[in-house]
Amino acid sequence: MLRRDPNYTRLPGGGRTLTGNASYWLARDHLLLVDVQTASERYRRFDLRDIRSLTLVATRVEWFYRAFWGGGFLVILAVLVGSLISARSYTNGDWMGFIAFSATGALFLARLLWVLYTGPSCRLEIETAVQTVRLPGLTRWRRTEKFLALVSTAVQTAQADLIPVACPVTEAPPAATPNPEPPTTEEPLPNS
Repeated sequence: MLRRDPNYTRLPGGGRTLTGNASYWLARDHLLLVDVQTASERYRRFDLRDIRSLTLVATRVEWFYRAFWGGGFLVILAVLVGSLISARSYTNGDWMGFIAFSATGALFLARLLWVLYTGPSCRLEIETAVQTVRLPGLTRWRRTEKFLALVSTAVQTAQADLIPVACPVTEAPPAATPNPEPPTTEEPLPNS
């Protein structure tokens, strides 16, 4: 539906999340997040004039994926090399297990190469006067930088005519002086 609307431009980024898909659409005056989950769609609109900051933070999630896919590949490779080195003869269908295990190793290697290709991981947060939202689907640095360049340009253009509001400086109230004690009238001491 948004693809056919001339008022919206699809932004790079977004994609698969843990629960579905996210896509981002830029209009003249707002950014639209479409979060499609299993059985529902959720739309969030961010007016460009209300955006206070876009914060890009590097994370280390890709190191977990590198360790998982790389470690799995090394284990499979060690098993395959060990079975080839052993004096075992592959007859009567033993090759089928070897081929299946090799295919699994190839899948682990392909996934590891994909993680290395997509680059460092990150997260992007958008802050308005009312809320701070972590934007889903923007988890890789290169794609998020492209998204950020387009959105920050649109935000600067939308906020170009805004006049910064200076908070009035109020004078500090005068320091509270302690209540002066009433003058004591000293009675003269009798001379004796």
